Amino acid sequence: MIDEGTIARKLATLGSEKPIFRDGARVISNGILPSPINAILDEIDNTILRRKLTFRVGASFMSFIVAGRRLLSLVAISDDLTEANPPVGEALSHEESEAFEAVGAALTLLVREDHPVLVESTPSDEGGARSDIGIPVDRLADLLEVVPSAPIKPMQIFVEACEGFYTACLFWSDGLWVGHAEDDDVLAELRKVADDQWERFRSAYGKSGQSLDAPRLFMLERALGESGSVAGTWAQGEFALFVYEPGNLADIHAIWRKIFTT
Repeated sequence: MIDEGTIARKLATLGSEKPIFRDGARVISNGILPSPINAILDEIDNTILRRKLTFRVGASFMSFIVAGRRLLSLVAISDDLTEANPPVGEALSHEESEAFEAVGAALTLLVREDHPVLVESTPSDEGGARSDIGIPVDRLADLLEVVPSAPIKPMQIFVEACEGFYTACLFWSDGLWVGHAEDDDVLAELRKVADDQWERFRSAYGKSGQSLDAPRLFMLERALGESGSVAGTWAQGEFALFVYEPGNLADIHAIWRKIFTT
């Protein structure tokens, strides 16, 4: 029996996304968000009708025949992943433990580095062995010990990733600024910036015609004098301010690009 509610929710999710394409393939993870393995499992979970899905990470790839939210067969694989010895061209089943685990091992190798994950979805050419059993996505998630995707909070991840590069941070959460700092005096200075200037700055930015929805990062060199520079950032309704040393600017910007761009 078709679960129409499940299909409707998945179509709504897909329709709300603004896909990014690279070399003809759709980017489903930037290497961090969502986690590469979760992105692959979500793609399988969203595939109801029979399709050929090719997942690419750098020069590595795996091509599957997928239908009904399960892997039916593995039809092609890059040479660097063959060490896992997954069964190519054979019908897949979660009941065949050796083949099942080999597919899981190959997927783990595919996402071993934090590179963007791309997917190509094409009509099935009926290649490979046919199977009505396959590997259900929930069984695959259990094998890989993957926790189901949680709502992504990129701002929180960005702040956590930058922890080694700032001396004080204020994070807007549930209507309040939550602070953390090595030096309470520096945190007090940053809180004054938040109280006096943050809303004024965002208002002026909005009036200039710039979107307040898109992720933004700005730097104010030596805004606190000897205490350091100030970075302000927002994305998806979350805000953060932190104090950093100018020498860490490149590292902060690199993390920003990794999380918020592909």
